[in-house]
Amino acid sequence: MEAFLQKATGGKVALSDITVENGRINGLDAPLDRLLNDPGQNQTYLDYRADILAIKNYEKMHGYSLPGEFRARYAVNGETIRTIGI
Repeated sequence: MEAFLQKATGGKVALSDITVENGRINGLDAPLDRLLNDPGQNQTYLDYRADILAIKNYEKMHGYSLPGEFRARYAVNGETIRTIGI
């Protein structure tokens, strides 16, 4: 998510700059704000939105963020997704 945000905002917004209030992601510039908060049927942005909401929910529940260097690789086979490396 961090790499996506850095690329999408030209390095202006980090995950730590974002907040979530009433299911709305705050702290983004207009184009990205619209894509993430109103993604319509765009699966890519629906996935990014779900990831951000999950991360921010984790932070809220546990009082700290996920490790900054956390990385995972996934294998997709039809409708099955599995982690192949962390």
